[in-house]
Amino acid sequence: MESIADYVADKARYSTDSHLRLVCPSCSNDRKPNHQHTPTLSVDVKDGKALFNCHHCGVSGMARLERQEYQPIQPTQNEYTPLTYAAIEYLESRGISEATAVKAGVKSTIAFIPEIGRKVECLAFPYRGGQPNPYAWKLRALASKSFAANGAPKHLFGIELVDVAAVGQGSTDPGVGLPLSGDNDDSSRHVVIVEGELDALSLIELGIPAVSVPHGAPSQPTRSQNRYSFLADILNKGPVTVATDNDAPGKLLANEIASLIGPENCKLVEWPEPFKDANACLTGAGAEVVRKVIRYARPFPVPGLHNAAEFSSHVDRLYADGLPPGKSTGWPMLDRRITVAEGMLYIVTGVPASGKTTFLNAMLVNLSKQYGWKHALASFENPIPLNIATLCAQYHCRPFSNRYQHRMGEDEMTIGRMWVNEHFVFLSADNDTPTVKSILERFRIAIVRHGVKTCVIDPANFIRYPSKDGDGPDTEAINQMLAALKTFAMKHNVAMFLVAHPVKPQSQTENWIPTGYSISGSSHYFNRADIGITVHRADESVSQIICWKARFPHIASNGNCFLIHDLATGTFREAEDFEG
Repeated sequence: MESIADYVADKARYSTDSHLRLVCPSCSNDRKPNHQHTPTLSVDVKDGKALFNCHHCGVSGMARLERQEYQPIQPTQNEYTPLTYAAIEYLESRGISEATAVKAGVKSTIAFIPEIGRKVECLAFPYRGGQPNPYAWKLRALASKSFAANGAPKHLFGIELVDVAAVGQGSTDPGVGLPLSGDNDDSSRHVVIVEGELDALSLIELGIPAVSVPHGAPSQPTRSQNRYSFLADILNKGPVTVATDNDAPGKLLANEIASLIGPENCKLVEWPEPFKDANACLTGAGAEVVRKVIRYARPFPVPGLHNAAEFSSHVDRLYADGLPPGKSTGWPMLDRRITVAEGMLYIVTGVPASGKTTFLNAMLVNLSKQYGWKHALASFENPIPLNIATLCAQYHCRPFSNRYQHRMGEDEMTIGRMWVNEHFVFLSADNDTPTVKSILERFRIAIVRHGVKTCVIDPANFIRYPSKDGDGPDTEAINQMLAALKTFAMKHNVAMFLVAHPVKPQSQTENWIPTGYSISGSSHYFNRADIGITVHRADESVSQIICWKARFPHIASNGNCFLIHDLATGTFREAEDFEG
């Protein structure tokens, strides 16, 4: 039996570290199963000696390190032999025939593998760079997934097997090209780029032209000058199908290859679960599954660019269930005109003192009562405590102010305040006129932190954006602000409400009702709105709610509805006699 000193010497002799932690052979077998592999043997290496001590059983001593230097094996033909029986047996267990491996120039060799610490039998993969003779070899131990290299591979493995003309014609010669699908599909013209040599051989085995990257996948993004120089080999080989491993480094490698070659020139393979790569899919699911996966590789995804097939399930659901309306406002008669939907930009306007903020707050309270929705209010004109008091009154349908005899009690006020705290968060101006960027960043945090479903900016003229030559607002800046609000609503799946004041009317007619084109600053308010709403005071206690823009008929429709406004509580109820 190997002594502890010999064990330590064997492990430490080829290590470049001065301190090692090893599993102790003296006590590991006597420990509980979950602790048998705990490295309790501490080893300090210095001056050709290894001092060791086990922190569990106390065994200690010294091992002399008589290091035997191994010279790197030079990549000459004489030191690489035809495939041994063990190598052929291993390749066949991975679904790769001897003929395919020989065609690719794979050899057998005995080499020192640093990770293992000794010489072992290896597969040797030649790197030729398109030339007849190898300039470097990649070595893989048969007994484990441990690698070494002789020379510096810097080209694609197997690139010399790819014949552009044959690939384009769909030759059935193994390793050259295989017609993968119908005549109208260009899959057979694609060279498949994978992450490892065995993956490339797996595809070559099936007659699919494939190459492998020389260094595997990176653990983090990198654009060093030499990291992706191998892509020069494939730039003149036609379109590429990227079939890297189904893990984080593999996806990173795929993205970097596509960004350098151009995503328009790439397709992307998605290996079916639970298979990580081409060889795992071949051995686990079979050749036909691999062919099908390669055949149906999709165009490399580009953010913001889609085809209809990506949304098939969504369209099928819309067909089966119908176009879904938004959530109820809480007033059934108003729901015939307006509903509240995520991803929509609502523009709310009305003359001063028409009750825009009160109406909007009452609708948010209804949404919370019905659906448990939470809201973020950037109501910069109203002090936050006053806003909370209004919401308490709307929640209880009882006056908050002591001006009224039947105001809510202190217990009700406390309950209301707690309810508001659960369903609303508030943005303040913080002594500076806020920008769109600062508002949206706080909305984003509120969405993540609190699960907010609606965001309200009240009013728009509190947002700071550039002036045009010092003479009024820059209409393009307003356009960009509205576009940012709409994009944010869609990205985060929230309903976005923007309250905007109209310009002062040229003629002070008593019944003048503003629309989106009446809003101060730009006609973009009308153009950008998904749903446009005007709150108009028809008389002292009746509010007219007008929908003047309805981009999506299943969400809203043009028309109006009348609600009776209770000034004491800030609540609204339907006024059937006034419906328009």
